[in-house]
Amino acid sequence: MPQKSNATAGLVPAGGAERWRRPGSSCPAVPDGGAAGGRIAGSEDGAGDVAAEPAASLDITADRLDPAIAAWLRRSGEVAAALGMDDAAAPVRRRAWQQTLGDRLFAAFGRPGPSQVVIATHRIDGPAGALRVREYRPLPGRRAGPDPAGRAAACCYDPSDHAAGAAGAGAAGAEVAGAEVAGADRLTRPAYLTLHGGAFWLGSIDDRPNAAAAAERALGADAIVFDVDYRLAPEHPFPAGLEDCYTALVWVHAHAAELAIDPARIVVGGVSAGGNLAAALCRLVRDRGGPPIRGQLLEVPVLDLRADGAWIDRYAAINGLDGWDEIRDFYLRPGQDPADPLVSPLAGADLGGLPPAHIITAEIDPLRAGGEAYAVALRRAGVRATATRRLGALHGANALTGTWSGARLWAAEAIAALAELTL
Repeated sequence: MPQKSNATAGLVPAGGAERWRRPGSSCPAVPDGGAAGGRIAGSEDGAGDVAAEPAASLDITADRLDPAIAAWLRRSGEVAAALGMDDAAAPVRRRAWQQTLGDRLFAAFGRPGPSQVVIATHRIDGPAGALRVREYRPLPGRRAGPDPAGRAAACCYDPSDHAAGAAGAGAAGAEVAGAEVAGADRLTRPAYLTLHGGAFWLGSIDDRPNAAAAAERALGADAIVFDVDYRLAPEHPFPAGLEDCYTALVWVHAHAAELAIDPARIVVGGVSAGGNLAAALCRLVRDRGGPPIRGQLLEVPVLDLRADGAWIDRYAAINGLDGWDEIRDFYLRPGQDPADPLVSPLAGADLGGLPPAHIITAEIDPLRAGGEAYAVALRRAGVRATATRRLGALHGANALTGTWSGARLWAAEAIAALAELTL
């Protein structure tokens, strides 16, 4: 989810109880907190709960943030003001502002993607016309070898692989024809279908942070990454974007041979709203009998759009988030139910038979409640699920790979989880 354009390093009032659910909430009751070190506890039988959080971490003010995060928040407000961003403007205008804001912030705080990838853009037949799917493939000869334990290498590239060109550039690899790339690559790799974030109405595969992350994960996990340019609300409300994601998955699976991927090792994932679409896609595939999904990687996912859903109010202001009202109004048509499990995966009663999952949440994020509750719900349904909490992180702090070590560790964790899920 994006920050509001007037986001600053303002204070979140100290004190007050953190809420895992709003009054009268129907979401699963989950104890407050996360295990020391940021890992959710869970028994091997899948009945795990969330461990208690140290009380000291509950008082979050700007002066307690990492200096890199505080600088990012300040700069966000400065760039937004310089752009003249207006939250009352039409969505198409706000979308252009937000892309400029995101790209400029990434130029200052992010790390360009590695150069050792080749990029191709496919235009496939979508439900409403051409659908862009961008492919990121490690260059031939850049294959990651297994470590002595037989597991895929995580974060296998050297930092020197990152382009040293223009600050803030996205993926540095050259774009070529997709068939040419796959034809030259004799390796059969796993695939990762990634879905960008943006509150269902923002973002694209052209955003610099998305491009850099896709290239980094392709090289780090030795996988072929496919980034889907799904349709956005409010012009295309639910289920348009989800159906685009399903179409892309079917296309990747059907063309596995020519894409040089293993059709039995396809993982889906996404950040924020993209995490919602990935979780919903897993349910849709299960219910339709669609192509098999090996695993799901959900990062700071939006999993509960119900008015009384999982949300931590005390962390909303510092992230520039007001709640779900505008997002629901954009994403859903009048009369559509936010409790539909394809809209709010946490609301689904039947989670059995879904793919294994790894969920990454941010400590200082109102969406943390839903992500951690979903991990517990999956385990209780017998689904293999793991989760970690990135301590000190705000909702979008994963993009600060150039200035904050926590973001680089987050990226390394995502790469390791992706490699593990594709085994």
